[in-house]
Amino acid sequence: MERSSDNGSQFDASHDSSLRAESAAYQSDGKSSPARYQQWLQRTIETEVIPRLMLAHRLAAISPSMSSSDLGSTPGPADVETFVSLLLQDDESVCDDFIAALRNRPVAMESIFLDLFSPSARRLGELWCDDLCDFTQVTLGLWRIQKMVYELSHSVPAHLGESTRSTPLRAMLVAAPGSQHTLGLTMVCEFFRRAGWDVYSEPCANAHELTELVRHGWFDVIGLSASVDDQLEPLETFISELRSASRNPSVGVMVGGPLFLNNASLVGEVGADFTASDARQAVEMAESFASATQQK
Repeated sequence: MERSSDNGSQFDASHDSSLRAESAAYQSDGKSSPARYQQWLQRTIETEVIPRLMLAHRLAAISPSMSSSDLGSTPGPADVETFVSLLLQDDESVCDDFIAALRNRPVAMESIFLDLFSPSARRLGELWCDDLCDFTQVTLGLWRIQKMVYELSHSVPAHLGESTRSTPLRAMLVAAPGSQHTLGLTMVCEFFRRAGWDVYSEPCANAHELTELVRHGWFDVIGLSASVDDQLEPLETFISELRSASRNPSVGVMVGGPLFLNNASLVGEVGADFTASDARQAVEMAESFASATQQK
């Protein structure tokens, strides 16, 4: 079974090309309005950057190597302004040097995620809305933040959670077919893997491939991420197909993404069992569901 961490380079490359392609499409569309640009930028921050930052906030709870003595100082407004100015420069290495300097202060990694990356992403949006930088600069800055989040999150050694189970629980965690927003799944997969789960995550798999996978392989939980309204109706159909094909007749279906965070009633409408507000809660709810199912 392929683990999520094995797909890192492919995942990162596919996300890079997807983000750049979408940016180019918006720039080349002469009829696009500033309101449409702002909608795209907000969606990028909400579905790509902010979820990763929220999920990464739980790293200290997952990794025993992160002790209270590692907390160090916290990036402040001056750090944010400096970092944003570096993001807008042509030389990407200056951003890496700045992060390296913060970690030497030392600043805890989760603080870099929450107190530097998150406000910097919002600041980029403000600069663009105020016409202080152009759309291309903002897109590149957001891409650099996402790239650094990905690299830093994988720099923490995995300490698999202790479990009394003789066989690890298994999860398939993927984006809804057709979704272009898959980066946030990386941290979700990491949280499950660190908790001792056997995780499958393939960002490029289509609906048929995933249906065949659950038909021939056992999964305790299937997790699906969706970010736009247009995915709701196809997602309901897809979940029904997965349940019908599943080798595990009691498989749990978890859904996530901004759509469900903002409207929990949609969970039942698409035929899922539960959602979660962050990665830690996702693991807890998945384990509770699997335990309850096994006791029946």
